[in-house]
Amino acid sequence: MTDAAAIDAISRALTRVREHAAETVQLPDADVQLRRARAGEDIGRRIRHIHQMCYVHSSHFRQATWVKLAYSLDGFLAMAERRNGVGLYLFARSVLELYATVLHLCLRLSAAAADTTDPARSGEVFFSEVLKARSGTSDPRVTARLRRGRVPAEALARHVVSSLLKEAVDHGAPSWLREHYAVLCDYVHHQVSSRKVATVEPGQIGRAPGGQRMFNTSATGSVVTYEYPAVAFEDAALRKTLAHTQWLVDATITALEDCPATPYSKQMLMRYTGSETGFRVAYPAQRPGRNEPCWCGSGVKFKRCHGSR
Repeated sequence: MTDAAAIDAISRALTRVREHAAETVQLPDADVQLRRARAGEDIGRRIRHIHQMCYVHSSHFRQATWVKLAYSLDGFLAMAERRNGVGLYLFARSVLELYATVLHLCLRLSAAAADTTDPARSGEVFFSEVLKARSGTSDPRVTARLRRGRVPAEALARHVVSSLLKEAVDHGAPSWLREHYAVLCDYVHHQVSSRKVATVEPGQIGRAPGGQRMFNTSATGSVVTYEYPAVAFEDAALRKTLAHTQWLVDATITALEDCPATPYSKQMLMRYTGSETGFRVAYPAQRPGRNEPCWCGSGVKFKRCHGSR
């Protein structure tokens, strides 16, 4: 695939991401701990509570990830247009880390949802995993604030990306992921990046800043050239990031769309709560007119939405 075709494919993917990210979503900031089960508590009430807590927190994670993915792709395409090599590596790394995080959560949540032997227990595991995905941080100030907000300590630990990538490969992701991440990190980590932004060619005479000539005394017999803009570096950045980023974007979208929002199926919710949604619907005090917008916020006329039920 040509560079132009890969950029076009990423642009189309960004359009899909923007459809989710551009929608204004307002979610309640749910509690960070499940209510303790009471002795003799009705199982239906317990399932409803767990479902609602999981649904709200997973909705927070999903919407935040759509927004971050949109910004990362915006940045990647802008860097490709400006031929900014370092910027390409930075945003490619951001997309890869998003993919690893989303896939990890999707695997954990799917495993919890698949365990139907003890719905309450599997729901508690589901809630714990999605809370970790929302709360992990490296910022000590954020850690302190979340602890004051009663976020459990185990939910604050951030993921190690290399471990997430190993997990991804173990579950069938391409084996090149781990090596590609190492390449991206080398271009971002400043202690090893000096040689990454240069070209190495055979030669004996170099030129120092200011134009002074310098003779090569190394055994390699080569000269390292630094320049800006560096066309060869920019071309290499495009070559090393485009195809992989295209795959990662599509895989991230798929994982995010497939990630379960709740540990319970519609059938289980109907069985335990009497509702396929697991929520009690609050109807308006006054019935809308047939041709007025439906009260549920769908944007459809009432007669074609809840008025037809």
